[in-house]
Amino acid sequence: MIPLAHLGHWSWVFYVIPVAIVIAGIVRSTLEERRRKRGGGGKGRR
Repeated sequence: MIPLAHLGHWSWVFYVIPVAIVIAGIVRSTLEERRRKRGGGGKGRR
């Protein structure tokens, strides 16, 4: 078990994971928008 005194060294993980999820969502939506504008259509259209 990790001693609690050293837990602060790993606290950055709790900030990096949500930021990475948000960035991945932005990149994904940007790529989908480019595909739509290019005329790909694909799954997004109904």
